[in-house]
Amino acid sequence: MTDIPVIEGLFADDNDDIALLGSHCTGCGSDYFPEAVGCSDPDCTDGELRRCELPTTGSLYSYSWQNYQPPPLFALEQWKPYAIGTVELQPGLRVLARLDIPREELRIGLPVELGRDVMAKGGDGTISGYVFRQEGTS
Repeated sequence: MTDIPVIEGLFADDNDDIALLGSHCTGCGSDYFPEAVGCSDPDCTDGELRRCELPTTGSLYSYSWQNYQPPPLFALEQWKPYAIGTVELQPGLRVLARLDIPREELRIGLPVELGRDVMAKGGDGTISGYVFRQEGTS
């Protein structure tokens, strides 16, 4: 069996460590996730982007509890209700992600860290993604 990323190029994963892949503008310093094709800062005079690994820790900016099962395209192995949230990795850079955090522990500002997520297993391999967990619980 092989490990298949849910979307190619979204993250780097060597089965020990995982990092989200984004873009960094060398002109104005803006970071983007996922990778961008150009800088969107209208005041930026350079606009040259380079691929970068983004911080793996941040804080929970907002969240929502998902009580419905998504359609088969987004199937998770042994589905159960889960949280989805916005994580602030650094000022100005927020990413949307599934959260592997018990409902009773969710709170705005909670320190979180990036982790690997097994979304589904099938005949072709394991489909992997990323998830944020409470810092120090991975």
